Amino acid sequence: MNSHSLRISGFTLIELLIYSGLVTMILSAFLATSNYLIISSQRDRERHALVENENFLTRKIEWMIYGATTAQITPSSGSATTLQVQRSCSDLAKLTLANGALQYTKNSNADCVLDASDPAFNLSNSHVQISNFQVDRITANSQQALQVQFTLTGQYNTRSFNKTVYIQ
Repeated sequence: MNSHSLRISGFTLIELLIYSGLVTMILSAFLATSNYLIISSQRDRERHALVENENFLTRKIEWMIYGATTAQITPSSGSATTLQVQRSCSDLAKLTLANGALQYTKNSNADCVLDASDPAFNLSNSHVQISNFQVDRITANSQQALQVQFTLTGQYNTRSFNKTVYIQ
């Protein structure tokens, strides 16, 4: 038997290093791309949640003001405002910014007064912070209106809101 006729098959050390380097580069490119897609998806979901919160709050404020006989604006601490709306003696409601959430309080009894016994409900979800809630009385198109402004903030996005709501 001739020693030169035996042939050992397999990869050399250099070939293994090259192949493992290529596999590592491909996997790192895949992981970077998938990470980008995941973060992009989270940002899109959050942006959608901010728009949903904005639309819900807009409808709630318009509903509150519709048919109001009085609208009282009280400046609070910092850049927050309290909006209190009355349609009748027993239909009294208030919006207040507290702990990053817009709270809605409605008169729960017939005493025509909002007090600490009346329940307050958060109008925004826990993933969104509300700041700079500001309400100003204005005249627009010869009608009394309220200029409502606030800022919605999530983990990745911030959205400012500015709406004119007419008092009917």
